[in-house]
Amino acid sequence: MTTLVTAAIHFTDRTSITLQWPRGSGNDVATITSNVRQALEAESLVALVGDDLLVVPMRSVKYVHVSPAPPALPAHVIRGARLDGGTGGDD
Repeated sequence: MTTLVTAAIHFTDRTSITLQWPRGSGNDVATITSNVRQALEAESLVALVGDDLLVVPMRSVKYVHVSPAPPALPAHVIRGARLDGGTGGDD
């Protein structure tokens, strides 16, 4: 059974969209970590949705919630964290 990854993208104007895709089968920790790092440093989030290309400029994004998290993450990612209350507030 293929695991689906869900990403809820929350925008600075308080709107949001949700994307889903099948989790890749690659297990190479270095490659996964590199891909996550590149995504965090990118100026836009890009996804192929059916036959359409979706490009989201990161300057319009407040935060992205990805579940489940990738199996490998860069060293600077805080592990074992919990959300206390809301997921971003009204700031």
